[in-house]
Amino acid sequence: MLVASWNLKEFGHTTQRLDETYFYIAEIISAFDLVAIQEVKSTLNDLNILMRLLGDNWGYLVNDITEGVDGNSERSAYLFNKKRVELAGLAGEIVLWEDLTKNSSVKQLKRTPYITGFQAGWKSFAMINLHLHPGEEEVDILYRRTEVDLLIQALQLKLSRGRLWNENLILV
Repeated sequence: MLVASWNLKEFGHTTQRLDETYFYIAEIISAFDLVAIQEVKSTLNDLNILMRLLGDNWGYLVNDITEGVDGNSERSAYLFNKKRVELAGLAGEIVLWEDLTKNSSVKQLKRTPYITGFQAGWKSFAMINLHLHPGEEEVDILYRRTEVDLLIQALQLKLSRGRLWNENLILV
């Protein structure tokens, strides 16, 4: 099984994307079985065009938009080849809780991580689609590091308490 993750910048908002671009995107995605996409914007127009190009053997799942300035009106998506991969009973967003974040200035990840369960043949697993805080300044890098640290702590606690659907996790 081939898995990919792709940040399609402002997918659904930009007017600078040429029509032929969708064919290139579809060609690349079709080389994989499961693709996690970040920065799907509030409109699903671009995604609908892409799905028509990929054809009936492809399915998708999106989460809700992360509202507010920090969320940048973005959502995540999974595109999957239905002949190779199927949904397997889990779809949700990972949120942090007070006990976990009490000693941190970060209380939630700016863009909510999207966890979804899949089945490929006999193997089940969950993918966590993550889009961290942007920026190249030192403060941005430190913020991202804190986001990752908190997410890993949350996942470790959930695993230790048996509160995750599956222990086979792929973070993208």
